[in-house]
Amino acid sequence: MLRERAHLITNISTTVDVVIELIAFWLAHVIRNDFLMGRSMDFMDKLYVIEEKAFTSDDLWMLVIILPFSLFLFRQFGAYKSARLSTFAMVMGGYLSGLLAMMIILVLMHDIFQQLHISRLTTVIFLMVTGAILTIKERTAFFVMHHIRGMGFNFRNVLIIGSGPRALEVVSAIEEHPEWGLRVTGFADPDPARTGEEIQGHLVVGNVDDLSQILDENVVDEVIIAMPRSWFQLVEKVIRVCEISGIRAHLRFDLFNPRIAKPVFHDLFGFKLLSFETTSMHEVQLIFKRMFDAVLSLLLILFFSPILLIAALLIKWTSPGPVLFNQVRMGLNGRKFNMYKFRSMHQDAENQLEALKASNEMSGPVFKMAQDPRITPVGSIIRKFSIDELPQLFNVLKGDMSLVGPRPPIYKEVLEYQRKHRRRLSMRPGMTCIWQVSGRNDIGFEEWMELDLQYIDNWSFWLDMKLLFKTIPAVLAGKGAH
Repeated sequence: MLRERAHLITNISTTVDVVIELIAFWLAHVIRNDFLMGRSMDFMDKLYVIEEKAFTSDDLWMLVIILPFSLFLFRQFGAYKSARLSTFAMVMGGYLSGLLAMMIILVLMHDIFQQLHISRLTTVIFLMVTGAILTIKERTAFFVMHHIRGMGFNFRNVLIIGSGPRALEVVSAIEEHPEWGLRVTGFADPDPARTGEEIQGHLVVGNVDDLSQILDENVVDEVIIAMPRSWFQLVEKVIRVCEISGIRAHLRFDLFNPRIAKPVFHDLFGFKLLSFETTSMHEVQLIFKRMFDAVLSLLLILFFSPILLIAALLIKWTSPGPVLFNQVRMGLNGRKFNMYKFRSMHQDAENQLEALKASNEMSGPVFKMAQDPRITPVGSIIRKFSIDELPQLFNVLKGDMSLVGPRPPIYKEVLEYQRKHRRRLSMRPGMTCIWQVSGRNDIGFEEWMELDLQYIDNWSFWLDMKLLFKTIPAVLAGKGAH
């Protein structure tokens, strides 16, 4: 029943979103044709223009693309998660992430399928209007639902299995968040001696062995199992009773309390697996990140091709040796790949490294030296503005790297890592990351590692966009580059 209600609410929300997008699509054409294009005409003329201009074959193609893709992206980015367990910011984050992804798709389609004549201005206006109306819709929905729950309506009664510290944490969380619409009925404890006790304002209404009777005598919508690991053998019994009674049961499965990894359920050919993942991305998000990397890296290669050519010629003319410097780096989960850079040092730089190690200015296994004598005059310029790293766009295009991610280390550095540092390899390495916009070589090794792990733990598509935009002034200023 509750699952059907949740599906019904999601379907209603999806239908409303379709209507909102249709309205926003119509308003985008009105704004573009009647206001921004400087048309002055009476009301009937405007209606004629709207009817004539707003629904061309190209526009209909745009609608065919927008409606299914936007709903899919909204769902994947979390906009349709239960409003009881989501904040307004979480829901709007899902919507805005989906709109940003949709904007990228539409811009790329405009460039690839130019025969469709999709208006970029109409696209931008449509996305802005959609975002504004969705914000009003969700803010109104949250206000109404919180007001209804504040009046004591639309609550779900929850029975807590267990009465120890884990169970009390659940009760405290429910009481601190009345907007969830949950109300604690009481506790059912494995210890029969605790029946009748009052704990944190709620009664222990019975023993786990009497769960069927408890469910019959009390109004219980859902059961939350929050017992310690030592009583894990009782979990299946509780679930069976709830299953027969038609009551939804939730298992608090943070039984092992990992510090970083997040527990996630997976289905492997019918086997239910409880996985502990250290990155927060789903497969769809990873695929979208990879698509974004491939398309943008290709566009950047084309855009920077004159600079790539000039840099290559200058390196060739001013210093003997190859134009590119290839170095084996460690990628995702320890995969080795050849990373490309413009050669900024003399040809025998690697052989001189041992003699310079005493001048290392970085802690840890990384070597950095501000006045490195191995750097050529042209190399100092291209390093200052990160031009030497532009060939890594080909690594991104190949899939060895991402535009944003932890910097790929060399194998010798990884051998000297502490165990906690190796988690940097759990995500595809990138050309820029938090360290790049936080001082680059001006920060120490430990801080560098912490910033990379911070990126992994808090990854989102918005964070990637933010770091890409912050990288531009950091590179132009040459801050922290040696």
